[in-house]
Amino acid sequence: MELLTEKIKESTNFQALAKVLTYHYQNQEKRKTIISYNEFEELLTNFIEEIMSNYLNLLSIETKPIFKIEKLIGSLGCQQKEVIKSDEKVIREIYKGDIVNLVYICHELIHFKYWFAIVSGEVNKNIIDVLKEILIRHDGKNRLNYFKYYYYNDNYSLERGEVLANIEEVELLKHILSLMNIELTKKDLEKLNEMYNAMKRKNYIDKRNFTRCPISNNFYNTFNNWFDIIIKDHKEWLDIKQLQIEYYLDEEGNVRKRTTEELLVLQDETENIDIKEYIKNFLVPVNYKSSYDDNFKPKKFDLKISHNKYSKVSNGNK
Repeated sequence: MELLTEKIKESTNFQALAKVLTYHYQNQEKRKTIISYNEFEELLTNFIEEIMSNYLNLLSIETKPIFKIEKLIGSLGCQQKEVIKSDEKVIREIYKGDIVNLVYICHELIHFKYWFAIVSGEVNKNIIDVLKEILIRHDGKNRLNYFKYYYYNDNYSLERGEVLANIEEVELLKHILSLMNIELTKKDLEKLNEMYNAMKRKNYIDKRNFTRCPISNNFYNTFNNWFDIIIKDHKEWLDIKQLQIEYYLDEEGNVRKRTTEELLVLQDETENIDIKEYIKNFLVPVNYKSSYDDNFKPKKFDLKISHNKYSKVSNGNK
């Protein structure tokens, strides 16, 4: 699902904001404006909430989205479920004509998109990667004091959700400006492209997570290795349909990871094209005899799983 649709492009808010942004951008050195700051706040809020609401409608999710402009401390923006907050300083800079600052709102819109893609049960590699890291963060924050760990802070620069948001924020902003027929100056375009290319390079880096896993006191190469360990303590996570592709409960009630052979069977049996594509991209040799994975012994079970499009993600991002 895309955040920008024909419906958004044709909306009154879109057309009005395009006119304001175009004029303010072209006249930023002269500090000329065509509406007051308060009017701009209201127009921008209506536009962002319209994007959010339209996206939720496409997913058939009945939740009222909220966009807030506040004085934030130590942050230019944040997103939690259906609420996006943006720092007032960012909005004032946009109002003055520095429209590249819209990228910070686009960043939170990408987080919003992934969160509700997870909630609605959508499947692709990026969505499931983000889901796993949200659950790892939740696990770390909710352990007893001695065993707490802070995955997000310790791995921020390579945290999958942030890397994707940093890449897609630029793509989204360029798309918005293109639809509004706003052409950036060479300087501003180079600035955006530099941000984008830096994140694309980082996206290909082999992720390294240096935080100690409190369960085994070991360090793990990737978040997938780490997730394989902690999901054994969270059987309730298997209520999330996306995770049922890779994991299941055995006859003794233990969490198991599907073998390559099992995944191939599931890929052949399922009629869900997204699941087929995910398994195709996911399949790699699995070492079940590694020191930290001794409980993940391969065992064949019925691979037919239900696919509830509207399954609820519990306690994922609090």
